[in-house]
Amino acid sequence: MKKTLVTICIAAICLAIPSCQSYYAKTLTFNEKFENGKYEDAREYLNSQKKLREKKSKVLYNLNYATSSFWLDDVKNSIANFDTADKYAEDFSKNYAYEALTMISNPTVRPYELEYFENVMLHFYQALNYIKMSNMEDALVECRRMNLVLDRQSDAFKRHDGKRYSRDAFGHLLMGIIYEMSGDNNNAFIAYRNAVEIYQNDYSPMYGTSIPSTLKRSIVRTAYRTGFAGEGRKYEKMFGITYDNSSSQRGRAVAFLFDGMSPIKEETAIDFVKTKNVGVASFTSQGYDLQIPVFLGDCSPSEKSSLNDFSYVRLTLPTYVDRGWRCNGKMTVNGKNVEADEVENVSKIARQSLKDRMWREVGKAILRAATKEAMHQAAAKQNEYVGLLVNIANAVTEKADTRCWMSLPARIRIVDVELEPGKYRFDYTSCGTETAEVQVSAGRTSVLCFRGF
Repeated sequence: MKKTLVTICIAAICLAIPSCQSYYAKTLTFNEKFENGKYEDAREYLNSQKKLREKKSKVLYNLNYATSSFWLDDVKNSIANFDTADKYAEDFSKNYAYEALTMISNPTVRPYELEYFENVMLHFYQALNYIKMSNMEDALVECRRMNLVLDRQSDAFKRHDGKRYSRDAFGHLLMGIIYEMSGDNNNAFIAYRNAVEIYQNDYSPMYGTSIPSTLKRSIVRTAYRTGFAGEGRKYEKMFGITYDNSSSQRGRAVAFLFDGMSPIKEETAIDFVKTKNVGVASFTSQGYDLQIPVFLGDCSPSEKSSLNDFSYVRLTLPTYVDRGWRCNGKMTVNGKNVEADEVENVSKIARQSLKDRMWREVGKAILRAATKEAMHQAAAKQNEYVGLLVNIANAVTEKADTRCWMSLPARIRIVDVELEPGKYRFDYTSCGTETAEVQVSAGRTSVLCFRGF
């Protein structure tokens, strides 16, 4: 009997090994194809993998498929899949059955919930899709939906200390660009003003991303065109620039440069030591400067017993690993170099976003460990071999949620130039060279997108 149970334990461990792979490892083939610019092959691979379309990760399947379609200029499929991902993300709500299951297994058993910055990026891509179709009305709808995401994000961190990812400057900058393209200079000015404030107070100190030159020119331009001359003069003085009245006779070209690949989530182990407090189990990790109080009054009797037995616990948690970019891309217009400003450092924002909620992840992991220990103790009282099986099952099912939207760029830069009416050639040289020809018209804005790795 004992030998048979040991054999079963070994078999259970072997069966669990594949599930211990990170999400990146499971989607490595897709990522390799995408990073090599083989977007059609990347889509075909996604369709061939049934597991990647399962409900718990379906939102990521749709996002990766939509992103691949975006770079293929397959606007119809891109819009459809981003729309499906958006609806799925909106419908996500706390399911207590899934929450209970995570307590005896791990967070990967429940549907993936988008990070705030991922939700913002979803609407960014969708807005660009509608711009490709010259559908400014729906592009503005995406702007408003992006604003709702940003509002929910701010509400979620309304008691924060000013050092969390709670606002997205790039989201407001994009809204300003689209409003201005639609002829709504008033709302464009408001969006630009919000962007300036967030770049100054959040992005510069937290991520090292300063106010881009395009934003400086844009807020001065829309201030004067809206009739806010006083505001225009204020920003001219602040940024040391002067509004050119003749700019309305020129056209504008805005190029978004998507550089590299966003960071991936991997699993890391953190050691915690419990300190004694009345009614509270306080777990401290010196290496990560984390202290998590777990109020025993909220725990079941079995969880209290298990928490009291803990003096040391090792938890598995997600952490971001940078992929960065292989080449520093350069842009030329008709052969002349033009400067590109960083507007969104996705890698830094992703790490900050995860850090902001790490305390919550650690608290859940500690309760999950306590629940599993309670199951082990209960089983061991009935039968030591069953207890052994439960203990092994607890170990092999413990893993961090390493899922994330992996086809995002590491950073986004912008090139914004005013040009006399005519035809222009834009060359973006990264690891390779992408070229686009644009017909610039007076008073009109053209938008281009380039992908570099």
